[in-house]
Parts: sequence; structure tokens; C-alpha cells
Amino acid sequence: MKEEQTSKSLQSVLSGNGLSGFSLYLAQFPALSDQLRDGNVTILAPSDAGISAYLKSGEAVGNYSAELHATIQYHVLPGHLTRSQLKQTQQFLPTLAKDTPLANVTGGQKLQVYSDGQQITFQSGLKRNSNLTSTDDLQFTGPNGAGGIVHIIDSMLTLPLDLITTAKRTGISNFVDLIVSLPQDPQYQGYRDGTIFAPNGTLPFTSNFTAEALYAMEAYHVLKGVFFSPDLTDRKVYTTRNGAGVTITVQDGDTYVNDAKIIASDYLISMGVMHILDKYGFSCRFIGTTPFTIASLTEVMVDLFLRRDPEHALLNPVGKATCQLEHILG
Repeated sequence: MKEEQTSKSLQSVLSGNGLSGFSLYLAQFPALSDQLRDGNVTILAPSDAGISAYLKSGEAVGNYSAELHATIQYHVLPGHLTRSQLKQTQQFLPTLAKDTPLANVTGGQKLQVYSDGQQITFQSGLKRNSNLTSTDDLQFTGPNGAGGIVHIIDSMLTLPLDLITTAKRTGISNFVDLIVSLPQDPQYQGYRDGTIFAPNGTLPFTSNFTAEALYAMEAYHVLKGVFFSPDLTDRKVYTTRNGAGVTITVQDGDTYVNDAKIIASDYLISMGVMHILDKYGFSCRFIGTTPFTIASLTEVMVDLFLRRDPEHALLNPVGKATCQLEHILG
């Protein structure tokens, strides 16, 4: 017969299951510790071995820091989630990590969980995986009678990082170069709840582009709202940060944003989520013809319509990517 666990306190569950390292982290933040002790939460507690590996990794954040506080919050899911519930299809679950600027997602930074039917895996920032190792729901009861659950995982979760850091560490250097080449966009300060389509391709003649055109390209790759891969369904149209629309197409198992293919998806970032495209998905439209993308243009035409030349290029004041090429078409 299994030992009855529902009458145990949180501290009793942690100390009785080799989770002293996580207990020491919690002790640094009394208010958070009290909140978890009260129950109605699901705690993903790294094993002592997992915390030891984290401390040796060179990535451990300082004790008592805001970063550590947010990281511990990221290990906590609101509500009462059992193993059987976590085994459901791919989910993106909210956590208690809500402190800006480290987490700029309404309702709490998200954590991906998926299962092959046996192993339950949590995917956090930089697509790092932590596996659930406990075989039972380790239940505890708070002082007011509310229940909670502790699940043991084999490694520390990685709090999602900012867009630039994530893109750099993912190897998307061209998109990083585009962003860092621009002066700080005031509209980006404090930006939250966004979906980034980060192109992995190159863009020719960037030195000839106006700052407004570069801002428009950047904004065209940002959706208003957080949309994970299950949300990107066929024929769905989304609004970008500059008010333009992009169309999702699903064909032969691949997903496209306009005609740019998503080659990697669901990188969690501090402001939402990032998907990687095989090229720029920035669209323009010839007068009276169908849409095309920068990636499909010849270098000569790119130079003509985006360089600082009012005779050949027009970008409207709010930065929408509307390209008037009547002068070129003659």
C-alpha cells in the first residue's frame, strides 16, 4: 500500500525526496516560499544532482538575485497537475514567472510539456529538456487545507532569454545583425506578448536601405500575440506589429509564413515565442499583380525599391511594407 501523502507539508515532501538543493533556493525567497507552501500549485523540483550540474555549468545565476527568483518561479505551475494530466498532447503551460523585464508574457512565462506516452519532458528556454523522474504525484497540503503536487525533474529549467540572446545562441546571425544595426526602436521598449519569425537567410544590400525600411522589415516579422506551432493552422491570417497581414499555409507537413518555410519552431523567449524561417517573409505587392517576397527578387530590384531614392521607393509613415513600383514598371 502506498504511503498516504496528502497530509504532508511541502517542506516534508522536499526533505523526504532528496530535494535539499531546491529547498535551499526556496529559503532565499520567503514570500515565494510561503506562497508555495499554501498549495494550489504544481512544483517541478530539480533533483540535487540536477542542481549540482547546474552550479557546475557556468550558467548559474547569483543567489538572492532577481534572476534566481524568476527562475524558481518558472519551476511552478498554477493549479494541481497530475502525471496523467501532463501526459496529454503537447501543451504550453503558464508558470508563476511574471516579473518584468525577465518575463514579458501575460499570465506568466510559458513552459512546453510533451510526452511520448511514457516519458514526460519539459522544454524550457533555448529548447533545453528536463525529464520528469518521479513515478508518483508527491502531494502536500497547505496550512489552509489546499493541496499541491511536487514532481521531480532531472535538471534545472532555463528561464527563456531575450530575443537577441536566444537568436545568437541559436545561430541566427543575419537576423541579429539586422536588429542590432538599428537604433533602439522606442516601440520595442517593454514590448510583450509577441511572436517572432526570425529569418535564417541573408538580405542583400542592407547598407542601401533606409532606417524606416529596416524597421518595417523587423516589424513585419513580429506578430501581436503569442502563437505557438499548434496555433499556426492552414489559411490563418495574422496581424504583424506594423499592421500588415501574413498568411499561414500548411502543405505536406510543412508550415509556411507567406512563402517562407518554418524550419524550427517554439523557441521560448522572454517576450513570447520565436519561430525560425528559411528566408525573409517580408512581402510587397506589384501594382495589379500578386504578392512576392524580397527573397524572390533580383538584387537589382531590391536595390531599386528599398534604397534611399524617393523616385523608386515609398514606405508609408507607419512603416507598413507597401512597395509602389510604378516608376520601375514604367
